[in-house]
Amino acid sequence: MRILSGEDLGGGEYTLVRKDISTFPVFLHCARVMRANEPVGLRGIVVDISERKRAEDELRVVRERLERVITLNPAVIYTGKPRADYSDMTRLT
Repeated sequence: MRILSGEDLGGGEYTLVRKDISTFPVFLHCARVMRANEPVGLRGIVVDISERKRAEDELRVVRERLERVITLNPAVIYTGKPRADYSDMTRLT
């Protein structure tokens, strides 16, 4: 294994398999355990990121829908960001 040989792979996303053979996405960070300057094992942290992935998918779908509406809309659409003090905004009374 590359981690046992000293390579630092950092963390990454993987798909794990449950006992019932269903899969789920995780973020995994792994490091080697040393004893007397010899690698003797691994330790790691596994975080289930199912909810995050579901939210990212929903956001992607909404963004695609918005881009489609904007692309197909015959009207001119302007976007902008007001100044911090809103001095560029007009007040309707």
